[in-house]
Amino acid sequence: TDRSAPLVEATAQTIFQPVSALNAAVAVPIKRVVSPADGSLLSVDVAAGELVQRGAVLLQLRTIEEDRERVAVLSPCDCVVAELLVRDGRPLRDGQLLAILYEQDAVPTIHAYFEPDDVPAIGDKANVRPSGVPTPVMATVTSVTPDTNGILGVADRGRAFAGDAVLVELTPERVLPATLAGFPAFVETAS
Repeated sequence: TDRSAPLVEATAQTIFQPVSALNAAVAVPIKRVVSPADGSLLSVDVAAGELVQRGAVLLQLRTIEEDRERVAVLSPCDCVVAELLVRDGRPLRDGQLLAILYEQDAVPTIHAYFEPDDVPAIGDKANVRPSGVPTPVMATVTSVTPDTNGILGVADRGRAFAGDAVLVELTPERVLPATLAGFPAFVETAS
């Protein structure tokens, strides 16, 4: 080795290392519709994906009380029926979940699970590609491990999958249609 050669200090360069979420989906606040009594389901008067007005009949049931009263379950808002969880003629329990709705004008966010070492910080930017949306959308991390009770999206469907993963909420820079609620999304951010 030539000891007379000039010393050159090495420079470190930060390299963009993308980090992908383990699982992600478009999420909207939901309304849960539950059975008001024990009984049996007489009819389902709406379909998944249907827009219903506040006060519209969603389902009808017959109670098991002595008078076997017929009860109509009404929509609590101008909503979209996200999911129906019962079928005609089936027995029902008081408080049983019958349907999931979301408000017609709901503004979706993105819920994504990240490995604990890869969790982005609030304010970080991410590239989001929801299924069914042709072009990626930029989004900003708005919260980490939010209370996900009452949200339709990855929180309801992916909780068992997540393990130790951390739930992150992102707000898209462009408004996504609420009809994408529950659709999977690809989320990538810099670590």
